[in-house]
Amino acid sequence: MSKKFTRLMAILLSLNLTFSTGTFAAFAAEAEDGSTDTGYSESGDPAASAPEAEDSDTESTPDTSSPAPTESTGENAEPSVPSEPSAPGESASPSTPEAPAETAPSAPAEKAPAAEVPAEEKPAEEKSAEQVSVAAYAVTAFTQDSIRYDVSSGDAVVTGCADSVTKLVIPETVTYDDKEYKVVGIQEHAFDWANHRSLALETVDLGGLPLEIGEYAFRGQKSLTTVDGMDNITAIGNYMFTACSALTSVADLSKVTSVGIQAFMNCSSLTTLEGLNFSALTSIRQEAFNNMKSFSLELGEHTFDALESLGIRAFANTTGITGTVVLPESITEIPENAFSSTGITGVDWSHITVIGKSAFSKCAGLTKLHLSDSVTSIGESAFSGSGLTGELQLPNSITSIGNNAFKDVKIEGDLVLPNALNFLGTYAFRGTAISSVMFPGALKNIGNYAFYNCPNLSGTLIIPEGVVSIGTAAFTKTGIEKLELADSVQTISAGAFSTCAKLTSVQIGEQGKGKSQLQTIGSKAFNKDTNITYFYIEACSADVAIDSNPLTIPAGVAVKFAVTVDGKNIREGEETTLQQAVDAAAEGNTTITANKSFIIDGTVTIPSGKTITLTDEGKGLSVVFKNGFAGPAFRVEQDAALILDGSFNFSCFRIAKGSFAEVNGAMTLNGGTITRMSLSGSNMGAITVDGGSFTMGNGELSSISASSSANCGAVYVKNGGKFAMNGGTIADNTAKRGGGVCVRENGTFTMSGGTISGNSTAVASDTIQKPNAGGGGVFVEGNAAFEMTNGTITGNKTNGMGGGVATAVLSENDTVGGGRFHMTGGTISNNTASCGGGVYSWSGRDRVVLEGGNIVNNKARRQGGGVYVSHAPWSITIKNALITANTAAIQGGGIWSCPVGTVSLGTDAAVFGNTAGKSADDAAFLLKWNETYSTSFSGKMYGGGLVTWYRDTSIGAGDQNYGAFGGDRYDAANPGAPVKPASGATNGYGLKAVVSAESKALAETAPLKIMGNTAERGGGVGTNGEVIIPGEDTLENPVSLTVHKVWSGASAYPTAVTVNLIRIAKDGTRTAIGTVLLSERSTDKDGKTWSYTFANLDGAYTYTVEEEAVDGFNTSISGSMADGFTITNSKRSGGGGGGGGHHKPDPKPTPDPDPKPPVDIPDQPTPLDPLKPTENIPDSKVPTTKPETQTKTPDKTKTVNIPDSKTPTSSVPKTGDIGGLWAALCGLSAMGLAYFGIRRKHD
Repeated sequence: MSKKFTRLMAILLSLNLTFSTGTFAAFAAEAEDGSTDTGYSESGDPAASAPEAEDSDTESTPDTSSPAPTESTGENAEPSVPSEPSAPGESASPSTPEAPAETAPSAPAEKAPAAEVPAEEKPAEEKSAEQVSVAAYAVTAFTQDSIRYDVSSGDAVVTGCADSVTKLVIPETVTYDDKEYKVVGIQEHAFDWANHRSLALETVDLGGLPLEIGEYAFRGQKSLTTVDGMDNITAIGNYMFTACSALTSVADLSKVTSVGIQAFMNCSSLTTLEGLNFSALTSIRQEAFNNMKSFSLELGEHTFDALESLGIRAFANTTGITGTVVLPESITEIPENAFSSTGITGVDWSHITVIGKSAFSKCAGLTKLHLSDSVTSIGESAFSGSGLTGELQLPNSITSIGNNAFKDVKIEGDLVLPNALNFLGTYAFRGTAISSVMFPGALKNIGNYAFYNCPNLSGTLIIPEGVVSIGTAAFTKTGIEKLELADSVQTISAGAFSTCAKLTSVQIGEQGKGKSQLQTIGSKAFNKDTNITYFYIEACSADVAIDSNPLTIPAGVAVKFAVTVDGKNIREGEETTLQQAVDAAAEGNTTITANKSFIIDGTVTIPSGKTITLTDEGKGLSVVFKNGFAGPAFRVEQDAALILDGSFNFSCFRIAKGSFAEVNGAMTLNGGTITRMSLSGSNMGAITVDGGSFTMGNGELSSISASSSANCGAVYVKNGGKFAMNGGTIADNTAKRGGGVCVRENGTFTMSGGTISGNSTAVASDTIQKPNAGGGGVFVEGNAAFEMTNGTITGNKTNGMGGGVATAVLSENDTVGGGRFHMTGGTISNNTASCGGGVYSWSGRDRVVLEGGNIVNNKARRQGGGVYVSHAPWSITIKNALITANTAAIQGGGIWSCPVGTVSLGTDAAVFGNTAGKSADDAAFLLKWNETYSTSFSGKMYGGGLVTWYRDTSIGAGDQNYGAFGGDRYDAANPGAPVKPASGATNGYGLKAVVSAESKALAETAPLKIMGNTAERGGGVGTNGEVIIPGEDTLENPVSLTVHKVWSGASAYPTAVTVNLIRIAKDGTRTAIGTVLLSERSTDKDGKTWSYTFANLDGAYTYTVEEEAVDGFNTSISGSMADGFTITNSKRSGGGGGGGGHHKPDPKPTPDPDPKPPVDIPDQPTPLDPLKPTENIPDSKVPTTKPETQTKTPDKTKTVNIPDSKTPTSSVPKTGDIGGLWAALCGLSAMGLAYFGIRRKHD
């Protein structure tokens, strides 16, 4: 007996130890005693860092809302909505609102039930595996009264019937083998024509039973005429009666609240849905009542009172739907084809915002339209073919009118388009009877055929300032008589105003100003306009490209231009060309002055030894090039110089290939514009600086478009060339890389002024998942360098990396090189990229250094709104920085680093005041793959202030690129324990910075501001590589100060109080340099609660503490620096309760009775084998599992990534769930220990 009892006690002890170990992580997360690693499990098990999720609204599982940080340049697209299933043989989403064909459905591919063979029909001697399976099924399936049942669930489900059945009556119960089964449902496809093509079923009686009826239950049964006994059915399932063309009546539907996809579609004989209360329906899904030719329903004020969702084509082609559509306020968008081809006569628009595609097309009874100012969008064909008549009045809130929106609608009178309109689609008002149209300034493009064949459109047509292009045949066959186009119009497309027989006068550009921006007149734009007598273009003749088909206007009518370029001579009365003037110049400095616009028909070469200044003395003369000119326009040889002064307009659209200038010597642009150029070569820009120098003091380089293979738009610096930008503008240029400036091959670029704006790049799609620097504004590669001391880089964009500035290596094998970028001043703002909205580094250590200026309001679609670093070993150094007011939609508002990112956050930066949507407002340092990567962060910051870090969600293992986060967000009323600074840590940290107001003010003097940037992760700074922010917090004479909180005379008090550390200088100046939130979870160096130790303080100062006032309490402070300070809060007589406060807790918190507490993911590094030192993992190839060489985690501890919206919260045990069992085991274990002690004593 003694041996048996000994064994029993040993077993109990083993169970207790095992159970305790298995629940340690959950217990540690709830107890959370404020240790340095902020609650991370010590087990080393990855599963402990990311426990299985619970059924809780609290963020608790790996966030998988974005793909891995492979620096993909595509948008982080929303998940596509899966197509709703269609009946076999039918289209669930017909491309047109036409009535669906009533063809018999074909056999379904999904879930066709196997033939149910009664057990008595099975030969007993057959024993094959397949037949054994059928035999096993037979014991739960049988046929009775010609109806087949399945009882495998314990209740009976109808699965079909014999083909001869014409009247189907579902019984309440069915008995088989002396056992009675309750009939609870009808299996999906049970009577589907696709499976039962010979079924003679005519009537169905469901007996008033509360049945669950599966999808496709009666689909396509063309002999079925009536269905009764549905008075306990609450939902009409998807495809339940689709294409039951003989069905005339369904009853009783009084309890139905939802109607599924195509539930009654093509029920062409159905006249009665007895008892169906539309005002009680909460859901009407896709095509539910589509093409019900015999059904009628008059809509009214309360028809859809309870409706929460309405599917596309819900009532399409059901002409018996009449009355007025009144939807509840919760439904603001009318879906595609929802009421097309119905008999409705009105719609309540009071809260509608979006009118979907073809929503009311072919509604002949809809004759009036009075949209409310809530409407913002009218979809494609929304009212095409409807009965609208009279004058159309549209609210100014509308921003978009889709293709065919009012096509062939007999609206008339004056049409005033909304002020906010920015999109007008193809055929939008084709064939209408409008007599005039007024356009808003917000509209840039008039769509193709927008007003085609509107013969009543007459009088003077004014296209206002703001419109840029007029689409193909936009006003063909109209009755306009005069045409006035604003200066902003650049393109008149083919046939735009053709066959306007009444048109007599065309004025392009504001009369007398000569400022028209017109560039192109398309083929036959004014074809057959036989009555034109006046045609004037306020532009230079050489600036307008007229299609090879000439303007077809009456013979003898000349097209006049404000400026006509009619020769190569540069001065009136002389035959001298520009090249001749250059050739005639002596060596040294020569100024050549032009007094007329002129043509260049060959490259102008500035030879060695000459410095040529070309000027028009501010006359704004035009310089153009003959068609097919090969370029370059200028070639500046070594030891030669070209200075462009004055205000020339170099319009370069006729240059077929080559640069505007090839600079081997020196070139200066002091004024004028170089614009409208298309580059086709791969190693050039408009200005190609090849070993020479280019200085930009003023002027403009704009609208230069490079081919998809060209690496630069405006300025290309190579072969040791130099570009100095002191002023001027580089704007609206496009290229593969370096839309504004591209610097390569030891070139240098210095920027001390000017603006680089609105440029864009598009990297190759086949490399879109790789590190791919785009450099929308500036691209710096290899051994090239960019020094920015002033100036502005703004509004540039790329689909790759680096919207403002991007640096890159020539090869990924180069692990130490890459373009150099040094920023000490200037502004990089409002740029956009996939990663690195402002700045992107694909360069080695010390090659990208940011230490002054402003990186503000940039945006990344993925990571690093302000700054981003490519994968290790690439690096960036940030000095003297304030990182604040940045936003991350998901994680790391200030800084974010991935599992292979290394961040050293020293005292040379201040990070606070950032926000993140789901995790880690100020800093998110993900758990590292191995010790190759690490996290360090200081307790001090730029300006000398202190920062106290608090946990803002836990960071644990999970997705290999994005980790996992969960647990509580930071709450100032219940902040938890401060997180100690770290050095070389591999743990994960989600952090919130608490900083005093005076420390913030000190930090705001930082020369570099990284502010207002946005991204999904890393609003301010994001990294896959290394971010170095230097600054040591080591001191020669450090001191520390401990503060302790005491509550007196109260059992209820706040959960946390704010205490400031006051630094006192020798002259008595007092500065609040630090802030801590004391609570029962904050401890000092000795582990005492409601305490905190300010460590590593500068001994050159003395210190004290101050507490922010606590409502209802008096405050007294005693002690000294040496002994520590005690803050005592005494309850005031009759005073408040300290903010509604907190009852003094027991030593261990009582388990939360809530059965669904939030999951708290312990922050614990996942032990992984180090990568090989030479291994370089591109961002696109970051593994999503551990290296194969390491031991895999057993399945039972495998981390499961569950989308945030579907996080289950009921399956993971908590300390609150198992407390009783644990206590019992502990008690039994204690008995066992006592027993062993007694035995040992007696032994």
